[in-house]
Amino acid sequence: AAYEIYQCDWSSDVCSSDLFDLVVCFFDSVNHLSGITALRKLFKTVRLHLRQDGFFIFDMLTPIGLADWESLDIKRKQGYTVMVNGYYDSVKIAAEINIEGFIKTGKNSFRRFSQKIIERSYPFDKIADSLTDAGFDKIAVSSFDLDEPAKSSSRWFFVVA
Repeated sequence: AAYEIYQCDWSSDVCSSDLFDLVVCFFDSVNHLSGITALRKLFKTVRLHLRQDGFFIFDMLTPIGLADWESLDIKRKQGYTVMVNGYYDSVKIAAEINIEGFIKTGKNSFRRFSQKIIERSYPFDKIADSLTDAGFDKIAVSSFDLDEPAKSSSRWFFVVA
């Protein structure tokens, strides 16, 4: 059997008018959306483009998982230094991660780089309600780490239909 693979931004425009058997979204990409409205839009758009018996599989950092990002980490290796400074806002259930570093470009010269990443999470009931509102009627969730109960998990793994 032949398979086609598409890379799409399901949070904005649809990349195809086709219906799909499977849509996947990994590496906590869902956490990068701008808020619950964007999350709901993503779920509705995916549902519209899945076949009736299709599946949507995604992973997501939980509020507990984002809280773990409250840290400072500095790595110094030959040729570069990277600093990662994370803040967690328990009210907004969001983490801001600032990554800054220096790459050696010569004997006494370095190139500086920086990146700010914001990730959000939501209580499970908000995610489940958003999936149901989008038309998904089968929702299975587990901890990404099988030794960890889903309620206390740092990352959820969803399979929905």
